[in-house]
Amino acid sequence: ILLDLVLPDGDGLNLMSRIRNYTKAPVIVVSGKDDPTDKILGLEMGADDYIGKPFEMRELYARIKAVLRRINSEADAAREPNSKQDAERLSFGPWVMDRATFSVTHKDGESANLTTAEFKLLEILLNSSGRALSRDQLFELGRGQDYQSYDRAVDIHIARLRKKLGDDPKTPHLIKTVRGVGYMFCETVTVLNRE
Repeated sequence: ILLDLVLPDGDGLNLMSRIRNYTKAPVIVVSGKDDPTDKILGLEMGADDYIGKPFEMRELYARIKAVLRRINSEADAAREPNSKQDAERLSFGPWVMDRATFSVTHKDGESANLTTAEFKLLEILLNSSGRALSRDQLFELGRGQDYQSYDRAVDIHIARLRKKLGDDPKTPHLIKTVRGVGYMFCETVTVLNRE
């Protein structure tokens, strides 16, 4: 779906939230609003990519291919039997991620209250636990794009995740920084059966 934010009869961000209620189809925002705040808001609202007008058609075509490539690779990974990608519930340390309810809950019942972007990033880290992923890999898997200008967005989401999960950045036990590479989820991840 190619979606403009400025529509004659409404707001594109409101439309995107309604679209997300009905489909998981990839959404690329195509907008004249090229302010970084608009880009970040569009991505956090569920867009898979954001391109500002004016743009080259070849760039738009490349972005569509990148989003479809990511969607297809996720579908291939989901077909692997008995994998963490298949599991509805995953346990790590004192936390349980439940994909069906879109929640991360501590053993004492406290919710981590993650944003969509934070939940997706944690999901990627859990699926790849024990493997270092670069910022570019995390960004590509999480958003389906390869913006150099958004490298710090991954760091910001990691910092927020650490805070919400009680993972001290000075002595992390969940998400470790791998110097010169990126990040690695180092806690054991266990697939849980539905109770």
